[in-house]
Amino acid sequence: MGKRGRPRYPDVHTPREWEVLALLREGLTNEQIAERLGVTLHAARYHVSEILSKLGVATREEAAAWQPKEARLGPRWSIAFQIWLTAAAAVALIAVGVLAWGVSRGSGDDSQAGLALESPNASGSASESPTPTFIASTRPPVGSDVRAMQFVNLGFAWILTDSQLTRTQFIPAGEKIDIQTKDIKPPGVSIADIRGVHFLDIGHGWLVANGPTDSSNSMQLIVYRTSNGGDSWRSSSLGEPDLINAASASMPAYIDFLDSDTGWVVAKTVSGTDFSVGDLYRTDDGGVSWTKLSIPTGDPVNFADANNGWAAGGPTKGTLYVTHDGGASWQDASDITPLAQPAGPRAFGLPMAVDGGSRLLLPVTMTIPDNPSLFMLYSSTDEGDLWRQVAQTAIGGDINAGIVAPSYVFPNGRVIAIASNGGAGLVLPAGSTELLQFPITGLSGAIDVQFGDDKHGWALVTENSCAGFKTNCWSLNRIEQTDDGGRTWGPP
Repeated sequence: MGKRGRPRYPDVHTPREWEVLALLREGLTNEQIAERLGVTLHAARYHVSEILSKLGVATREEAAAWQPKEARLGPRWSIAFQIWLTAAAAVALIAVGVLAWGVSRGSGDDSQAGLALESPNASGSASESPTPTFIASTRPPVGSDVRAMQFVNLGFAWILTDSQLTRTQFIPAGEKIDIQTKDIKPPGVSIADIRGVHFLDIGHGWLVANGPTDSSNSMQLIVYRTSNGGDSWRSSSLGEPDLINAASASMPAYIDFLDSDTGWVVAKTVSGTDFSVGDLYRTDDGGVSWTKLSIPTGDPVNFADANNGWAAGGPTKGTLYVTHDGGASWQDASDITPLAQPAGPRAFGLPMAVDGGSRLLLPVTMTIPDNPSLFMLYSSTDEGDLWRQVAQTAIGGDINAGIVAPSYVFPNGRVIAIASNGGAGLVLPAGSTELLQFPITGLSGAIDVQFGDDKHGWALVTENSCAGFKTNCWSLNRIEQTDDGGRTWGPP
């Protein structure tokens, strides 16, 4: 027998598959399913293919019309609602549009963590810090899909998969590196309920998760905080219980902290193909208490200081918003000039503070019909009031509107970016205005890149494959590694 109150589908096993089946019953396309769940199109296709295979049907219509033999649950819309509500409110998984973690902007006081690791050094060499190594995710049957990661420095990282949240430390041991991995999931928290994770340094970290629901099905969001690298956690409520939280249980949460006290959380709520909405919260006591503010989008934020911050809004990231009062109010800051000619739809990255905070760098991708797409960098020395284009290069290849080339900005102003088709890398040396392009091998489908120094970096990539035509398909996110500045990538 299935769990009380949950329909038992003998051939559809996972909560995600129940959720996708419900959306098939609503007549949604793969693109709409991906947007509703906040997953990649490849992941949506994979789940639909799995459902068709497990149910032994050939079409989406047959899957939508399928009824379990063990129980008759009434009208079709009722089945869809029960599946969706159960999955969304209780165990809906998060597939992260992986966060752009950007630049580490503060080291905090790591003495609390008890982790004697080396601080990040943008100009360091391999001899100064251990080289991190990951164990690759297993292939079908898929073991752990990497939902998010953060390369905090060359000695410490965390990885969130669909089965665990782990802290990995790389400790020098003579000529070798001792890899120490520990599960740091807060006790009592389900992996499926984790909506976002962020570490400021090797000690201070925060995690947002779905909390309990009350009798009206309103859900409470919870923030967990740690000062010892995840060895222990303390919790506090984020906002008030709300029905929208339950409906948005599979949406991500984006976390940004300036230091161990001041930070923000954007909890994305149910969004669509043409809009993106969310709730913004701020803390000035390390996450003990939170104040709800407003924000015009449900996307990540990045703050250069306690007052000035940015968000790139909308499904195609086509609008840049700025706040000068810590998130209390926002204005459209998309009027960046000069523009490339001919002009096309732009996708904004998030401005990053460099040179000790005296300058901002803004990455922008422009899609131009019948022409190569452009990757551009803008610079500002007056908190974003006036931008000046400092570099521009054609990317080429099939790059969709709204795709920002994954980029990493070092504290000294050096920039590394990866064209979204994986065919080329871009580098802007510190203090230079010439954006150089170099070939890349072994990397495709990158959705996030992070570097610890000029040579060593990681990329989160989406991988998918089918054994036959739309049969035995699978999709997962995995980690690739480089030790030559991004020119060559491969499994760890």
